[in-house]
Amino acid sequence: MKVQKKVIVSVLFSSLALAACQQKPAEKTEQIKSATDTTLKKETTTSDEDIIATVNGKNISRDDFQKLVQQKMLQNPADPGDPALILNEMINRKLLLEAALAEGIDKKPEVKDQIEFSTNNILVNALVNEKVGQLDTSDAALKAEYDEQIKNIALKEYKARHILVNSEEEATAIIKELADGKDFAAVAKEKSIGPSGKNGGDLGWFEARAMVPEFGEALKTMQKGEVSKAPVKTQFGWHIIKLEDTRDLEAPSFEESKAQIQTILANKAVQDYMQSLRDNATIDIKNLKQEATADKPATQAGENKTDASTGKTETPEKAPKNFQ
Repeated sequence: MKVQKKVIVSVLFSSLALAACQQKPAEKTEQIKSATDTTLKKETTTSDEDIIATVNGKNISRDDFQKLVQQKMLQNPADPGDPALILNEMINRKLLLEAALAEGIDKKPEVKDQIEFSTNNILVNALVNEKVGQLDTSDAALKAEYDEQIKNIALKEYKARHILVNSEEEATAIIKELADGKDFAAVAKEKSIGPSGKNGGDLGWFEARAMVPEFGEALKTMQKGEVSKAPVKTQFGWHIIKLEDTRDLEAPSFEESKAQIQTILANKAVQDYMQSLRDNATIDIKNLKQEATADKPATQAGENKTDASTGKTETPEKAPKNFQ
């Protein structure tokens, strides 16, 4: 399993960006690199080299300009834009902000809610990043976690078929039919209520953890070619399983796993910190509406279940689609 980190880059206001398309990307990139040393010095209206422009007495600093340039380059390294247009954009933003404040836009309830929401997100993300930044990510720490992860994973795949029915009695009767010599695939096509029935109950190759727990655990006790001696009950119904084959998997190397292990450690650190906050907090959950879920299984395949009292999230074993 590979985990990718998503980098979220804010999309900035840019009403004049199209004008920059008349120049070649290489030329614009070169202009960006030399902007603060050449172009912007010409734009400076004061003797203070750290201020590149003023708008109604409000300064635009060289540092702010460089930050916007860097964001532009992240958004489109091949075409970051013209320095003069970027400065013009900053001027426009200053004027729009001034106008918004003058008209009391920041006092509107819906805008205040958005400001509060954004501010809270910034603070929460900054705190989480700070905690993650304190992690020990040395090779020794990563190798220790790698060894723990490898020790706890089952390096085996299974190839199996199953017949899914609604009752234990029906499943028991089918097991007897199979013991008397009936073909498993033929019976699956005839009697299985699962979508895989039309394919003779074939589930292909999979890891045990890809199935709901009861199904995966039953497989681990079976021998190649064996049919389950008793029906296996899951949230989907009653299963008769035939284990057709197994094969060993090769564990990923430490070098291949470094990025994933670092992500695992980061997740653990955040969860531990979150739990410590909850353990030391007074939490009183009131009037939590219970939706109409009484007739639904406690946990659907692939669905996460969160305990409101602890905040801990349980991720169930994912059932294959053909169970549903």
